[in-house]
Amino acid sequence: MAQIITRIYAAADKAAAAAKEVKTLGYGDSEVFVTGPSAGAAKADVAAGLAQSGLAKADAEAIADEVLKGRTVVSVHAAFGGGAKATAALDKFDPIAAPATAAKAAPAKAAGSKTIVFKSETKLDDATPLSNWLNWPTLIDKPTWLSDYFKWPVLSDSAPKAVLSHGLTTKVELSDDPAPLSRKFGWPLLRDDPTPLSSKFNWPVLRD
Repeated sequence: MAQIITRIYAAADKAAAAAKEVKTLGYGDSEVFVTGPSAGAAKADVAAGLAQSGLAKADAEAIADEVLKGRTVVSVHAAFGGGAKATAALDKFDPIAAPATAAKAAPAKAAGSKTIVFKSETKLDDATPLSNWLNWPTLIDKPTWLSDYFKWPVLSDSAPKAVLSHGLTTKVELSDDPAPLSRKFGWPLLRDDPTPLSSKFNWPVLRD
């Protein structure tokens, strides 16, 4: 599933540079969309073009006003997991703040309710709306962030340890024995007899 990442630029040359930078990451023309001002273009036509690049209708209509003001929009269909790199590439070229959209407008306040205010300067990235709203990072460089957060032990190069009750630990030594559990409990290992159960109870077996 692709992540649609959109940035608005005040200058067309910066938008072109941003699109070129993203393409160095391996994205092609079918994944990078540039929408700029066109003489005599109607808002509906601009919004339709933006919608074709993957933007939601409310976002496309709001951003169409920016295009009519002479600004240029770059949208990238980033592969899952590649959104951080694509975003970093686009943000190198000083995008401007995105306008408020109908989808991000504050809801009407009912009696006794709290009003949630969405910041209009939040950059558009419909792939991670909850992360954007709560200011959570989408991709993290730490490979063990969850373990760090809960202070859980992680795998290491040292001898592994087994955690026992009451916080006690003991080292677990690796063994070359291919059947340590069977040997510990005296269980029989695999044997050459293809019908051990039948042999044990003297049951007949299928024959040719």
